[in-house]
Amino acid sequence: MAEEEAAAGRHHVLLLPGPMQGNVNSMMKLAQLLALHHFHITFLTTDFIHRRLYRFADIHSLSQTYPNLEFKSISDGLPDHHPRSNNNAFADLYSFFNSHGKPLLTEILLSKTAAKPKVTCLIGDGFLGGLTADVADEVGIPVIHFRAISVSSFWALFCAPNLFESNELPIRGIIKL
Repeated sequence: MAEEEAAAGRHHVLLLPGPMQGNVNSMMKLAQLLALHHFHITFLTTDFIHRRLYRFADIHSLSQTYPNLEFKSISDGLPDHHPRSNNNAFADLYSFFNSHGKPLLTEILLSKTAAKPKVTCLIGDGFLGGLTADVADEVGIPVIHFRAISVSSFWALFCAPNLFESNELPIRGIIKL
């Protein structure tokens, strides 16, 4: 037990999901798995997603079940009335995070209190790959890029090199349906 307590004091992981429901859901499962293994977890979302988690997910129960799991939020830079579900929302969010997210994320990574250790690893959504890599490099911690995609999407990406090597891509000729 002393070994688990020592590990809990040393390992603090910041999880930063992309600001879409599927990305948040996948990253939340990862947070729970890491919390089961006595990591201190900070789950960082946008204010908009954070409010949705409190409204539709049982965050209070999660916090009680996993006392080493805490939730924080940062602004996504969009006004409250922004629909966040149209085609431009993705571009708007990406633009804001790349231009304003770096100092916000750096501040959170460098913060340390008596109640929680300094962040020792950043797991960021692939959507924010450039931002998370830059910030993690700047503060000197490892970064892991987590891709929250479906199994069929993963399989297509996994098989694409084989299709190119076998000269099957790009598809040529007439496709009969």
